[in-house]
Amino acid sequence: MYDNLIKIGISEDTIKELQKKYDESFIEKLDLHYEDAFKIINALKAIKIEEIDRLIIGDIYFFFMDYDEFISKLRNKDLKEVSNRINALGPIALEEIFYEES
Repeated sequence: MYDNLIKIGISEDTIKELQKKYDESFIEKLDLHYEDAFKIINALKAIKIEEIDRLIIGDIYFFFMDYDEFISKLRNKDLKEVSNRINALGPIALEEIFYEES
């Protein structure tokens, strides 16, 4: 059903968890606009973020972010510290790193 999400590596189990937690329209939106999510996922993997599925389930809205905005928010941040925080705190760290104004 969500072919684009499967194509970018989001597992069927994760999609089932998303269906339990979020309105179907959010999952459909992510599937339709998967390109930026795919780029964000790859960027997170590149800085050694683990458990991407946990992040998607914890904060689907984060993956709606425009990729250029994502990169802009990472500028001037210590990527090792970002990686450590996200790996330790999961979705909670996304809010403090990407949503709170510095």
